[in-house]
Amino acid sequence: MFAGPSATTPRRTTRETAPAAPGHTRYWIDTDARLRRFSARLSGATDWLVATFSA
Repeated sequence: MFAGPSATTPRRTTRETAPAAPGHTRYWIDTDARLRRFSARLSGATDWLVATFSA
C-alpha cells in the first residue's frame, strides 16, 4: 500500500520543516504493478471512499 499526498497540501521534502499532514489517497498495487484498490478521503471526510478492482 502506498499513501499519496493531499491535492491541497504539498508534501514537505526537507528535515528542517515540520512534517506534512497525512495523505488523502491510498493505493494497493499487486506484484504485477496493477492497481487493486484505491482509497480516498473527500472534502475533509474522516471515512475512506474505497474502490476495489478485480483482475
